[in-house]
Amino acid sequence: MIGFATLLVGGFSRFGVWRQIVSAIVILTLIKLIQGLVADPVRADAGMWPLMYLPSIAGLIVAVALLAWSRRNHRLPRAAGLPAAEAPA
Repeated sequence: MIGFATLLVGGFSRFGVWRQIVSAIVILTLIKLIQGLVADPVRADAGMWPLMYLPSIAGLIVAVALLAWSRRNHRLPRAAGLPAAEAPA
């Protein structure tokens, strides 16, 4: 879901989608880092089991934020009062 949302954030580029792919890999690496950081404390104390849901919640928040960001308007605003296009005579 993060990969899909990251691809939607990027607009058209003649250089391809390598920036979006690298961004998705970095985000997924950070989420796996969070998973690794919370695993040891939960193994030490079983009462901290809700902490294991932190990576999933973080991933969901990132994916929703990226999808919301991808909905932004990519077009430049037009000046008010100007005609759209005048046909040649």
